[in-house]
Amino acid sequence: MQQGGVHIHTPAAGAWAVCLCGNTGAMWEDPQAGKLVIATRGDKSNVLALGLNNQLLVRAIQASGRGQAWQDYRDWHDIATDAPGYVFDKSRAACWAVIYKVGTTSDTRWANEEELAVFLKALS
Repeated sequence: MQQGGVHIHTPAAGAWAVCLCGNTGAMWEDPQAGKLVIATRGDKSNVLALGLNNQLLVRAIQASGRGQAWQDYRDWHDIATDAPGYVFDKSRAACWAVIYKVGTTSDTRWANEEELAVFLKALS
């Protein structure tokens, strides 16, 4: 198994955000619905996605400055995993953070041929 680094980038709407190594990129297909398009010039089997449920993150940010109790975190986790139709839901991963293969969730897909060509051209 080939090992690589973890590259985190925030996709842009209608523009490719490329990882530090320049091999993989992502862009929002629909930012409001949280739908991503992913492209790579490498082997797709080496690319995984990290999903973070904003329901937990927003609550943690809103609570900053007032301290946090473990019960707060457990409550936020319970809220974030009550997400029918999403991979975070108790019926699936039951976690607010999920590592998954691109295309195995309803909100990610691989770039089509035209999108991949634009991505590869942007790298040159």
